Amino acid sequence: MDFIDALVRFGLTRQEAVVYERLCTGGAQNGYEVAKATGISRSNAYSSLAGLVEKGAADTQDGTPVRYAAVSPSEFCELNIRILQEKREMLVSSLQFRHAPLETAYVTIRGRRRIAACLSAMLDTVSERLYLSVPEPMLDPLVPKLTALAARGRKVVVLAAGMPDLPGAILYPQADGEGRIRLIVDSRLVLTGSMEEPAPTCLYSGDIHLVELIKDALRNEIRLIEASTGQPEPKGVHHGQDPVCHT
Repeated sequence: MDFIDALVRFGLTRQEAVVYERLCTGGAQNGYEVAKATGISRSNAYSSLAGLVEKGAADTQDGTPVRYAAVSPSEFCELNIRILQEKREMLVSSLQFRHAPLETAYVTIRGRRRIAACLSAMLDTVSERLYLSVPEPMLDPLVPKLTALAARGRKVVVLAAGMPDLPGAILYPQADGEGRIRLIVDSRLVLTGSMEEPAPTCLYSGDIHLVELIKDALRNEIRLIEASTGQPEPKGVHHGQDPVCHT
């Protein structure tokens, strides 16, 4: 994602983002100067500058003609984050949300961003144990939560192509998982699917039959890893700990 896309996610139009970038790099300018530098028509330049002022991304400087100065990116982002936090609190307190009955429901999760958010949210619900197999790029952002869970005594079993630094976790070296995702939380919730483009898709459910199906698949993969490496005790397992494939 480039900075224009990032600015759009902070509430600017693409044209406002282009103008904001120009003010950041070129200093305070009037509408004519912005239009000339960006190739945007003068009327659209002035419209974008007015939008930036309204959204807290630019200030005006008195004079003839009026000049516009960018608010620093850090200040602009902090303003929007604070506004979003206030809106979040209002929505959470005002909207009554009814959860789907996950014991029988199958929910389809689409898109990298939504899948990553679902993975992170599921980790927040762990009370006893989890089994996780994800592509390495998606594992890195989860490491802090996984480390914290292991530190709190939760059983954390991870199959990964790389060997992340996860003290207290049980780690199995995995070959290329071909973009597959599998997460089981407390033998009650499961997320399974693929991150392959162009349509990353996962299935999320609390159906016990699907949970057991994915658990069996992970157990079989663990047995294959143990057989191929000749090392039945995985990294992170201490003597006296039950083999994960039998828990």
